[in-house]
Amino acid sequence: MVDKATSRIILLERRAERERQRRQAAERAAERGLRRLYEVNQDLDQLVDERTAEALASLQATEAALASRFEVLRMITHEILTPLHQIEGMLELVDTSPLQEVDQRRFAASTVAAERCVQLVRDVIDLVAIETGALSESVQATRPLDLLDEAIAAWRSQAAQQGCILVLEAEFDRSLEVPLDGVRTSRILSELLASSVQLASKRILVTAKIARTAAELTAEMEAAGSVEDLVASVSYELLVAVSHDGETTSLELPTMDLLLDGESESETTIGPAVGMLLATRLAEALGGSVELLRSDAGGFERVLRLPVA
Repeated sequence: MVDKATSRIILLERRAERERQRRQAAERAAERGLRRLYEVNQDLDQLVDERTAEALASLQATEAALASRFEVLRMITHEILTPLHQIEGMLELVDTSPLQEVDQRRFAASTVAAERCVQLVRDVIDLVAIETGALSESVQATRPLDLLDEAIAAWRSQAAQQGCILVLEAEFDRSLEVPLDGVRTSRILSELLASSVQLASKRILVTAKIARTAAELTAEMEAAGSVEDLVASVSYELLVAVSHDGETTSLELPTMDLLLDGESESETTIGPAVGMLLATRLAEALGGSVELLRSDAGGFERVLRLPVA
C-alpha cells in the first residue's frame, strides 16, 4: 500500500511539475509578446511623432511660402498703383487744358490704358485673395440686365474702333432681380468681353438667361420624387454666353501658374490671360464656372454660369 501511495504521489508531483513548467513557458511567451507589443507601440508612437512633425513642418513651409508670395504681390501692386494714380491725376489736369484734337485722342488713350493697368493690378489682388481664401462675397438683390448693359457699354466704343459690333439678347426682363455679388459679376463680364473684343473681327453676341442648373435637371431625370420635394430642391443659375467670330490660340483657360511663370506669355497676351484667369477664379469662388467652347456658328464662346437661387 505504501509503495502504491508513494508512486501515486510521485506521479502527481510530476504532473504538477509539468503543469508548472507549461504555465511558466506560457507566462514567458506572454511576457515576450507583451514586450514585443510594447516595442511595436513605441515604434509606432515614434513614427507617428516623426510623420506629424514632418507634416507640420511641410504645412508651415507651405503657409510661409504662400504668405511670402502674397506679401510680394501686395508690395508689387502697391508700387504699381501709386504712379498709375499719379498718371490719372495728371491726365485729368491736362484734359482741362486746350489741346489739339490729336493730342486729346492720345491723352484719352493714355487714360484708358492707365485705367486698365489699375484694373489689372486690382485683378491680381483679387486673385491673391482667392488663392489665400480671403475673398468675401457681397450678395444682394441685383438686376442682371443692368450689369450686362454696363459691361457692354464700357466695351462698345473699343469694339467699334475695331469695326466690331456688340449685340445683347436677354431672355428676361429688366425688372428681374436675383441674389448676386454684383461687383464681382460685373468684373467677370468685363473680362469675358475684353477677351472677346480683342479676338473678334465683326460681331460679338451676348446671350443671357436664367436657367435651371444642369445638375438639377439630371437629378430630376434620375430620381422621381414628390412634387413638393422637387419644387423645394429646384435651383437656378445665370447663364451668359459671349460668342464671337475670329480665332483663338487655345481652348484651354489660363491657370494660376501663369502669374508665377513670367516666360510663359508675351507682354501682349499676359493682360488678357490674367483677365480670363481672374474671371474663371472669381466665378469658381462665387460657386459658378467659366468655359471656353467652340460655338455652333464656327466661332468661339465664353460661357459664364453663376448660381442665383
